[in-house]
Amino acid sequence: MRRFSSASQGPSTAYLLSPTCAQNHFDAIRMRDGNTTTFIDDEQVEHTIHSTERFYIPSEIQTMLGRLGFSSVEFFGATLGSFSRDKRLSSDDFEMLVVANRKLSCDVLINHYTDCIQSGLPQRGYRLIISLFNELQAELQLRFPQAKITAIHQGYPDMSYAALAFKAFEPLGLKLAVVYLHRKNSFEFWLAARSRSLQDTWREKLRAKVQEPYQLVEKGRGVDAIVSTVFDHPVSFENQITLTAQLCDTLQAMFSYVEELLQ
Repeated sequence: MRRFSSASQGPSTAYLLSPTCAQNHFDAIRMRDGNTTTFIDDEQVEHTIHSTERFYIPSEIQTMLGRLGFSSVEFFGATLGSFSRDKRLSSDDFEMLVVANRKLSCDVLINHYTDCIQSGLPQRGYRLIISLFNELQAELQLRFPQAKITAIHQGYPDMSYAALAFKAFEPLGLKLAVVYLHRKNSFEFWLAARSRSLQDTWREKLRAKVQEPYQLVEKGRGVDAIVSTVFDHPVSFENQITLTAQLCDTLQAMFSYVEELLQ
């Protein structure tokens, strides 16, 4: 059960020292527990607290949250200092952890979206990302003159990327991509293919060869990568020259690695 309490007491700075509980009474009809607790604080002053606590069972909480528009209500066992969804609720638990989601109405969503756009912050942040990709595209052309560099896929607000088709990879239908994930503020590097069928073929060919820090990406809905790795530097847009250089270095390392894989 989960409880909520209200109490009256003396000075708020008091600390519990050897508390004693008296006049404890539980009302099963009202699901309330009343008790009187006496304790002595650090200054040896005695205090008395008269409290009443309301206990709730899961069905009550689910009904109340449902009336407030919450859905997918989940209940878990609650251990002080160790709250986790891994702990199943049991009769041994004195308290419980309740997790619920509330779906926003369409109008509320649009209002939040409008407020966000009116603030101008999304547009300013997005321009920074595209500015970085413009710098990155220019640097990639200098570093990899043998590669064909695609136009920047802006992809707001999902992901933005630039792809490179190296001469050694082009006959195989493969390319490398630098990908920025907007929701995570992170970069990833992907080995991708020209088509889904080629992607599946190369995934199986490379399955037993890929080693860390690179990972084989399993087939799934919307999955475009065959092999991926993460950017292991802090992402800071304050110095785009440094960030661009680090991205190019990581791409160079992946290019060399993939060349070895394909041999």
